[in-house]
Amino acid sequence: MSFKDELIKAHALHESGHLDRAKSLYEKILLIDPENFDALQLLGMLLAQTGRDDEALRLFYKAIEIDSSNSIVLNNLALLLKKLGQHHLAIEYFEKAIENNPLSADSYYNCAITFQIIGDLEKAQIYYHRCLEIKPDFFSAHMNLGFLSELTKNYSTALVHYEDALKINKNYAPLLFNLGNVYKELNKFDNALENYSLALYFQNNFKEAAFNKASVLEQMGHFDKALIAFDEALAIDPYYIDCYLHQSIILCKLRRYIEARSAIENALNLQSDHILALNQLAIVLRFLKLHSVALEVIAKVLNLDPQFALAYVNRGNVLIELNKFELALESYDRALDLDTSLVKVHWNRALLLLQMGNFEEGWIAYEYRWVGADFRTTKLTTTHPVWGRGDEHKRLLIWSEQGIGTEFMFANFLTHVNTLSKHVEVLVDPRGLEIYRRSYPQLSFSSNTEPVDPNSYDCHLPMGSLPQHLFSETSFRTTNRPYLKSKKDQADQLRKLFKRSKPLVGISWATKSETTGLDRSIKLVEFFDSVHHLDLDFISLQYGDVEADLKFIKDQYGIEIQTAESIDNFSNVDGLLSLIEACDVVLSIDNSTVHFAGAIGKETWVMLPFNADWRWFNEGERCMWYPSTRLFRQTELGQWEAVFDQIKKELSSL
Repeated sequence: MSFKDELIKAHALHESGHLDRAKSLYEKILLIDPENFDALQLLGMLLAQTGRDDEALRLFYKAIEIDSSNSIVLNNLALLLKKLGQHHLAIEYFEKAIENNPLSADSYYNCAITFQIIGDLEKAQIYYHRCLEIKPDFFSAHMNLGFLSELTKNYSTALVHYEDALKINKNYAPLLFNLGNVYKELNKFDNALENYSLALYFQNNFKEAAFNKASVLEQMGHFDKALIAFDEALAIDPYYIDCYLHQSIILCKLRRYIEARSAIENALNLQSDHILALNQLAIVLRFLKLHSVALEVIAKVLNLDPQFALAYVNRGNVLIELNKFELALESYDRALDLDTSLVKVHWNRALLLLQMGNFEEGWIAYEYRWVGADFRTTKLTTTHPVWGRGDEHKRLLIWSEQGIGTEFMFANFLTHVNTLSKHVEVLVDPRGLEIYRRSYPQLSFSSNTEPVDPNSYDCHLPMGSLPQHLFSETSFRTTNRPYLKSKKDQADQLRKLFKRSKPLVGISWATKSETTGLDRSIKLVEFFDSVHHLDLDFISLQYGDVEADLKFIKDQYGIEIQTAESIDNFSNVDGLLSLIEACDVVLSIDNSTVHFAGAIGKETWVMLPFNADWRWFNEGERCMWYPSTRLFRQTELGQWEAVFDQIKKELSSL
């Protein structure tokens, strides 16, 4: 049998998987003809296949000595060098293969992958594109170009490449998964869900697709569906810790804290030292008001990883709720030392500084609200600059932000706004428009729901930034006085309508705040359990649907809390101010009612939780912002009984 026949037989055995027999024949040929090029390169391929890389490398080099222009051998040598981690040398041989065969799509593709491995993404993209010029239906080249574009956050380009790959193979689950990821980054959540679902259809055990589908549902706010989807991912992999972690986070958002604790404990049962899971457990424990246990868990986290910034954030949050402000500040500062990008921590720290009375630093840090706060205000869309020192001669536009209660609080600083500019226009909540015009006739006010002419001003300033430029603690405490005016005639009419022989007490008991509403609100029945025997008249200042609350109090205690049917306490703020003015005293939890009453100088008693909002500071019965306001604070976390007893005593003396 000739060498040629032996080689054909060996190659056939090689192709059919009979590697030992093929190897024997190749070696037999090389024993007789050590310079046989085909036997050298084919045996090199076989040895590379079976992991005998050093021997394969020697044979490839020997084959190239015989024929240095053979692109197949050059490509195979480069592939082996790539496998061995000799990437730069591999690229050199891939390029030699391309030089000898410029139409080899495989060589371009393999070279592109190697450039990608060493991080030269620009070169990788060039070689992928050259590969596609030769072979437009090269599926993996389209896939990898999509991946590189995704990696560099060029999502629209990634979408194009993935769509091109989809035309070649629309049933490939990893491609559909990648498409879902791109749509997710583009906030096209419905498209993302569709592609994740298709990926799962073609590969039903694709746990990453199941997880990302659940994550998108979470991001969309479809929390109940997300919980089910995470369960579906756990059905694929019961040890998928991140699923339990996200379920716990979602359950916290739904205020289902007991279930949130159970979910995160499932994760910790799988891995007791999982840092993120332990940190989430501490968060859940804080929500459950188990602060001492939360601090123990945080200590465990920091023992595992003293550099874990989020644990210091978590510790700061717990300590704030315990009114341990100095220690909380230390924790926030430590977190920021480790990771300055934690914008939410900058914001929490700003509020803490203000609550501690550090106004100089606090008002500057208050600017972090635009990147770290949870309120829904968006910045003014404008090309004009923010007001700065030296702009006193320019026309100034001031625009309101956050809720109407906070807007009323910051409106106090409009008293001194003429030091910033002599030409001031103020955009406010339309519900307060007439109040502002009546109270500040020297200023011009417009509704913040109407478009503003960009030619009408030169610079602008959000209302929450006014204190940074105008606040002086000493002058504020000594000169502060009522700054908004109610309609006296309407107030007089309302007083005649509702005022009887008894003192008239305006009452507000709830807030709809998603974050602190439960802590700040009181149960009306518990309050009246304490004061129902007092000889007083009550009128509701509470916004929203309160019919059920009022009926219960009447049925339970025989007390009729009056309502002004002609005034909607939410939308008719001007009317509400008159109703407040008609009262002898206002009794409220921390909500917008306090700001309305304080701004007009009405005597107001505020019931505050143990960890009150920053603007009420951490001690004292008087309020800097509103001199007519008295503060009644919880002395124990979550316990209103002592506050109600104090209020009862004060009401008894009316």
